[in-house]
Amino acid sequence: MRLTVCLAPCLLVLGLGSVATGQVVSPPTESADKDVMTYRVWQFLDSDWDYLQRAIPRAREDDMNRIQLGQKIINHAHSLYKSPETLELVRKATRLAHQHGLKVDIWTHELADVPARLKTNGRIVLNDALWAWLRDKYARVFRLVPDVDGLVLTCAESQANIYSDRVISDLPSDARIAKLMAVMADICREHDKMLFVRTFVYMPDELEAMRRAVATIADAVRDKGNVVVMSKCVPHDWSPFYPYSPALGDTVGLPQVVEIDLGEEYTGLSHFLHGEVSYIHAVFNRCRKPTIIGAVARVDRDRGNRALGTPNEVNLHAFKRLAHDRSPTVDQLWTEWAEKRYGREAAPYVIDALKATYDVTNLAFYPLENCMQNHSGLCDWKYALSHITLATPAKWIASPRQELARDELLHPTWITLTKINAEKDAARRLAEASLTILDRGRGHLRPEDYRELRRYLEFGRDVVEVCRYQNLAFEATLRYLNRVQGVDIGHETLEELRLEALKYVDSLDRSADVMENRHGHETRLGNPVDAHKYAAEMRQLIKKASSGKANDKKRTGAVSSFNRNEAEN
Repeated sequence: MRLTVCLAPCLLVLGLGSVATGQVVSPPTESADKDVMTYRVWQFLDSDWDYLQRAIPRAREDDMNRIQLGQKIINHAHSLYKSPETLELVRKATRLAHQHGLKVDIWTHELADVPARLKTNGRIVLNDALWAWLRDKYARVFRLVPDVDGLVLTCAESQANIYSDRVISDLPSDARIAKLMAVMADICREHDKMLFVRTFVYMPDELEAMRRAVATIADAVRDKGNVVVMSKCVPHDWSPFYPYSPALGDTVGLPQVVEIDLGEEYTGLSHFLHGEVSYIHAVFNRCRKPTIIGAVARVDRDRGNRALGTPNEVNLHAFKRLAHDRSPTVDQLWTEWAEKRYGREAAPYVIDALKATYDVTNLAFYPLENCMQNHSGLCDWKYALSHITLATPAKWIASPRQELARDELLHPTWITLTKINAEKDAARRLAEASLTILDRGRGHLRPEDYRELRRYLEFGRDVVEVCRYQNLAFEATLRYLNRVQGVDIGHETLEELRLEALKYVDSLDRSADVMENRHGHETRLGNPVDAHKYAAEMRQLIKKASSGKANDKKRTGAVSSFNRNEAEN
């Protein structure tokens, strides 16, 4: 079985190589081959120095020419002068990268660390004093890390998003963003640095504001050569069911780089294998635009969650090859990697076993193509309920099918439970088939390779079962709570729905016990401690609703006042 998905894409950039103050520079050209991307970047988020010492040189071996340092390494520029540990790590990583011929860009978020004197009633005032302070802030930053080559600016997930009501300004959101971009571009140019403007946001109106902001500054920055707009291949967080970003190619002629997640933040964190070569290939094909001149691959998530050193390196191979040459097919990419890693005789078995992991992962983590997980981990009631609407494809795809899937998860019936079971059954069958194929090729594999691959595939199969019962327990519990509230109707009695919900909660506990017996209690995915905790949470919600209903019947016979907000709190 192959799962048909809405492939996701890339976004924007503008600008190019490093520049001296007052100069106008042309885009750097390393090769006459039009398929070779100007910017080939690995993005590191893991702050473990032992890991970075090995990983940074690997970036150069894979013919990257830049790296980015973000999140757990550095997420805000002000941490450079507030955290000696952050400063030392950035300096060490920058020195190592430069020794290997790699340029270094560090993440920052704005607006952040704004002093109280620039606020009114706790809200930041957009005026000349703020921009002057921002210039002083980054002058201080670049004095501390003069050797970094650029900044990666994100406007979302800041202490105060510039387009939010935490900022006082008469300007519309797109004009605020454009002003921040322009000021940051000037600051970076004054210090001979690149600026990568990252367009990550949460909502469609925010993305539209980003697109208008880019169009606003396009003429002013086009010839300055130090600004690049960097965008995820999807419009929000990483989901294989999201569409390509609507901003793709819509940049008023400005160049772009695309960001893609190969650290698998929402698809298994590289513990659950996710061979997404076909997806990567589709993204690069989508990015056959004259303005798209670079690609950024996230290669880890945080400590211990890394693509490097795992069979998910097939994705890094595909990224490397396609950043240089768009002609290889999906099958060629798989074959190149598998033959080099496992040998020609073993390669066909490895390929057939690992190709299915893309669908296994998606079926496990995305019930009805919607997100119900916390960065590949299990999630509590409030998180799961909120993300059905926050991270739904329906937010980005004007399709009745997507809207109906979202609404069905919010108002589940017995059909919903049947669909979820069918998805997990399909995932389980694929996982078992992969193990069978691997066993057939065992004689062609080194014993250590066979053991490693089997361990990954068995782990993925077992995670499917925890996801199955987390999804079913959640949906069955929600079904019961909805009926108690009087929201939905059906032929089942309340007692039947209550017992059904408890049955699936019990099954979640049992799947957690199996997970712990086979893989221990510390595993990030399908974590048995979390599974037991969330099962207990659902039991308490069911008990509370049941008690409230019983008391209502005793008092007035009226419909229970239990509501979903109580379930969230």
